[in-house]
Parts: sequence; C-alpha cells; structure tokens
Amino acid sequence: MLTISDDVLKSSGLSEIELQQEIAVMLYAKGKLSIGKAKNMLNMTILEFQKLLCEKNIPQNYSVQDFEHDLKTIEQLHLI
Repeated sequence: MLTISDDVLKSSGLSEIELQQEIAVMLYAKGKLSIGKAKNMLNMTILEFQKLLCEKNIPQNYSVQDFEHDLKTIEQLHLI
C-alpha cells in the first residue's frame, strides 16, 4: 500500500481519487501496468477505465499481437 501524506496531497491540488487516477493512468501509459491492473487499482470496470483514458487523451496499448490474439479467439468462438 502506498501512503501519501496530506501535505503532498494538498500541494498537488488533487483529491485522493484524482491522484490515484493520475498515478494509474501514468503507469498504464508508460507500459508499467496492464489495463487490467490499472483498472483494478482504481476499482473500475474496463469500460470506466477506457473512458478515463479517453478523457485524458491516452491511447490504449493495443498491439498487432493483441489484435491477432483477439481475432483468433473470435474465430475459435465462431463469431465470424
């Protein structure tokens, strides 16, 4: 667990939730956290976290390999 002093929180000008969001989004954007870990850090659903990323103009980390994996899964489920 990370503890941030009230002084640091006050100096940031952010609420506790806003600071947690900034940390999670930054770690996700730098590739240090997966989308799953980042959303869990904030107790958000995947859609809520994706909306937060959109609001902050942070692109989702979705590689060609991710796309190919998703496509293979869809094909295996006979959805296309």
